[in-house]
Amino acid sequence: MNLQVFEVFGQEKSGDPHVHVGSVLAGDVDMAYLLAKEAFTRRGEYRSLWVAPRAAMRRTTEEDAPMLKTYTDRSYRLGIGYRKTVEKWRRLQEGRKA
Repeated sequence: MNLQVFEVFGQEKSGDPHVHVGSVLAGDVDMAYLLAKEAFTRRGEYRSLWVAPRAAMRRTTEEDAPMLKTYTDRSYRLGIGYRKTVEKWRRLQEGRKA
């Protein structure tokens, strides 16, 4: 039997994201699911499990790094960015009053 690594993702509560919880070594996806269920749900901490063959997953490489970089300033989406925008507007308005 040709064994392969399967990555296991678990969901604790309905609506939560599935997060990586570990790996199992199995011959097929059904056996991987059974092994994951046995290994990761003994204490009942997950309500849902996903298993996926590691070989089917795409990983980021060093060549991919520039593609993932954010080139535009999006700090306005954060609380600190909002504060900076408010400060800029105040300075602009004060300059018009003078």
